[in-house]
Amino acid sequence: MTRLFTAPAPIVLITLIFGGVHLCVAGFLPLIEDETYYALWASAPSWGYYDHPPMVAWLIRAGEMMFGTTAFGVRLFHVACFTIITPLTWHLAKTLSLSDATATKAALAYNLSLLTLALSNFATPDAPSALFWVATLWGMAHAVRSDRVGWWVLAGAFAGLGIQSKFTNLFLCVGILVWLGASAQGRLSARSKGPWLAILTAFLVIAPLVMWNAANDWVGLERQFGRISAATFDALLPVQFLLITAVVFSPVMTFFAIKGAAKTPGLLGWTSLPVLAYLLWHSTQHDVAANWLIPLHPVFAIWAAMGMAGLRKSLQRIILGISAVFAVVIIGLAFKPGTPLFTSHSPPNQIRGWDQTVEDISTAMDATNAQWIATSQYGLTGRLAWEFPDVPVWSLVEPERYLFRGDFPAGLCDLPGVIIERERSAPKADDSVALTTPEQHVERRGGTSLLYTYRVQAFQGCQ
Repeated sequence: MTRLFTAPAPIVLITLIFGGVHLCVAGFLPLIEDETYYALWASAPSWGYYDHPPMVAWLIRAGEMMFGTTAFGVRLFHVACFTIITPLTWHLAKTLSLSDATATKAALAYNLSLLTLALSNFATPDAPSALFWVATLWGMAHAVRSDRVGWWVLAGAFAGLGIQSKFTNLFLCVGILVWLGASAQGRLSARSKGPWLAILTAFLVIAPLVMWNAANDWVGLERQFGRISAATFDALLPVQFLLITAVVFSPVMTFFAIKGAAKTPGLLGWTSLPVLAYLLWHSTQHDVAANWLIPLHPVFAIWAAMGMAGLRKSLQRIILGISAVFAVVIIGLAFKPGTPLFTSHSPPNQIRGWDQTVEDISTAMDATNAQWIATSQYGLTGRLAWEFPDVPVWSLVEPERYLFRGDFPAGLCDLPGVIIERERSAPKADDSVALTTPEQHVERRGGTSLLYTYRVQAFQGCQ
């Protein structure tokens, strides 16, 4: 068994290099839209929120307590989550009886995946979700090898913390039950009290989240499980899903991950099966977001390292090098300064052009003596709350999204304000306010490309 909290020099070096790079990027890049929305959550910590469990907000609040309301403060602990996954992946591979060389390749492959390199710079629920996913597997692997109850309890705690991070981690819990029933090792383990104590521990960890949802008409669960709905079958969407899965990990490493996974189902295979099966089914009717796959990337990396194990070292280095170049080029093109390649509402474009846009909005507000900002889109609500920290910013729709903020301050309706909405979206809140000026338009540009136009209109009074 590998010694806990220790790792060989190559793993320490990989961890420090990639962690350091991500910390630098985290302090340099402006926040993307979802991050500003989660930062708004962190202004009022809660046991639950409409879109996700609370972990993302708790981590942001902890970072802001140390480094203030800054991009670095918002992202600090999320970067730490992704960074810790590196040695955890190595430890998991070693606990599964893989060689030092294969475990090291797994840790490096994880860091070189396109999705890991991109997401590790940002504060999203995916960071703690991925960390506690691999930590749960690590705890289980030790429990199986040592037959000690303490490891099962620890694995259960990690599983609960994973659910407190993102509901996706419920699929890991289903996968554990599948492993307990489908594999010989799982059935043997199920005869002991360890797995059942792990389940009890997980329930205790998520109890506050369950109680919050129960007290708020189950809005969090309804929001997320509302995705499981029937729609028209589309044969092209599963193909798109499989291509996205390969691209965001690494087209080259995906081939070897499939090869490695085919060697034996094992703990990693059985526990990954439910989420992969669900996403494949979901993809027959709906798009699958690339980031939904991130908790599986440490597993994919271990499989890829297993698949490459029989190759010459020089060829393994070439494969990892190609993956690194591919990821860096794609991310570099997406975040390159100046005019973007595409004008979609992508995370790289969400950070462009805000300095001038904020200045133009401030000018419009000064002209009408506006004292607050009304919105109707949650992403824009978060962005404007971040850009205008001294101005009240409130959405006039979807109150269930903002339960953490308490009741809408009725006194704002007596003050002049401006309503700001994206022009591409249909107006949602015009009927809620008494407009007093004609519609103005404020643009946000990335270099020479127009990214978004915003409707800005003054009002007095709301309902």
